[in-house]
Amino acid sequence: MEKTKVEIVFQVGCVVNSVDQVLENLRTYFELEEETIVIKSSKERAEQGIRVENTYNGRPADFHIKTARLNFGGIDLEYVEPLNKDGGDPYSDWLKEHGPGIHHINMKLADRSIIDRIMAEKNIPIHILSKTGGLELETYDFRQMFGFIAELGDMVVGPMKDTYYNGEKEK
Repeated sequence: MEKTKVEIVFQVGCVVNSVDQVLENLRTYFELEEETIVIKSSKERAEQGIRVENTYNGRPADFHIKTARLNFGGIDLEYVEPLNKDGGDPYSDWLKEHGPGIHHINMKLADRSIIDRIMAEKNIPIHILSKTGGLELETYDFRQMFGFIAELGDMVVGPMKDTYYNGEKEK
């Protein structure tokens, strides 16, 4: 069987009810590198004309999220707040079913197309696919196989990106 290599696991993603409340809680108990905190809203980005195409379990999905990312002990910790709490998208469905908590780990693979082929052969669909411009990320729900949801993207982000890219030749 064809395999690919995990080059780096660099992010833990959590789904929460309120990004702002979680950041307030973190600031109460931890010294944070405030300059590493990046807050974004897909709704605000859409209003600026930045288009994101999403699919959820193979179907087009229109949803908005607010995210906060920060350096937390050397990894990229991402908080995702669904702006719709009623369900029908991956993050609000997660909150309704599981409550707040760890949702995914993000990793960079040597060749993501290998996983895509293997999963297609096994009829395991892409859980979430998001495309913005020329970049895309996808998640696979590997909980039954490996115990986690994997987010696979085109690039490494956060505090581990410099280490990763300084060790690699740019293509």
